Amino acid sequence: MEMNARELAVDILSRVLYQGAYSNLALDQGFKSQPLKEEDRGLVTEIVYGTLKHLLTLDELLKRHMSLPLEKVERQILLILRISIYQMKYLDRIPPYAVINEAVNMTKKKSKKASGFVNGVLRGFVRKGEAPHSFENEMEEAVFTHSFPQWLITLFQKQYPENYQLILEGLNERPAMTFRVNTLKSTREEALTRLLALGYEATATDLSPYGIEIIGGRGVLSNPLFQEGILTVQDESSMLVAPLLVDTSGPYLDLCAAPGGKATHLVELTKGLQPVYAFDLYESKL
Repeated sequence: MEMNARELAVDILSRVLYQGAYSNLALDQGFKSQPLKEEDRGLVTEIVYGTLKHLLTLDELLKRHMSLPLEKVERQILLILRISIYQMKYLDRIPPYAVINEAVNMTKKKSKKASGFVNGVLRGFVRKGEAPHSFENEMEEAVFTHSFPQWLITLFQKQYPENYQLILEGLNERPAMTFRVNTLKSTREEALTRLLALGYEATATDLSPYGIEIIGGRGVLSNPLFQEGILTVQDESSMLVAPLLVDTSGPYLDLCAAPGGKATHLVELTKGLQPVYAFDLYESKL
């Protein structure tokens, strides 16, 4: 069945939240099954990861605008409400009326009766917004503000009592999109020059001599450098690990390898002359 961007986002979130799927794998499978435009793929990715990141906050906002307990709402309808609140709260470029219209149309395909309920909840959110709310304690406010579970906030409080709020804020910041250059195929300077010529806004990373940060431009999946194996998606901090090991004699064992960024980096740095073994606890991640 062909789905639009928001329908696919709901489908992916359903698999992640209710079937135990990994979000990155579910996204990949979803994109393979649906011929979406590149900008729509970006929207799906934004909605899926954003909804998961802010789930506790979204659910609290829904509770304030619903008389029905969340557990009484049919799962697919609840997901439509969640992604709609996410778009209206966190994505400025999408007007509320467009979000509500799309949500109601999606709901009608599942339940015409529920479409009125969805319309009422979302319009209530637009009308009342985030009205002032009195929290019972500092922990309740932190859970809502940062969308982290209480046990994790408590852990940060114990380990970093003076800085835990800054840590929570930092974890919710949008991460930079960074890529590692496969030095067996290209230098970083050559890769960066090609990216700029292709219309990407890109720059060399500050800490790793192998990284490139892409700030703007088209999606990486259609990028010829990605398709040629010159670029690998990897966080800059992860790029710092393999260079610390290459001066030691092999073989190398990565016991928590998925998706394989550090292991493949070791292969590149040793020019394939040392054995690298990659393992992971979950076979489905390999």
